[in-house]
Amino acid sequence: MNEVKKYRKSNGLTQGQLAELLEVSKDYVGMIERGKRTPGFKLAKKIADCFLVTVDDLNFFNDTSNKTYDEAS
Repeated sequence: MNEVKKYRKSNGLTQGQLAELLEVSKDYVGMIERGKRTPGFKLAKKIADCFLVTVDDLNFFNDTSNKTYDEAS
């Protein structure tokens, strides 16, 4: 299971609720959870801060296969 999804579920949040906290769309959260998108460092840090973990704990930047990195986020 994707780390973002794992942390989101363990914190009792829906994709929509997390999207609101991050100020992104629910669809974008879904793409992150499915591994179709990888957020830029600023958004990755915001996600980590929501769950009180480090960016490294989220494992965004460890696997570069078939992912689109969003530089602006």
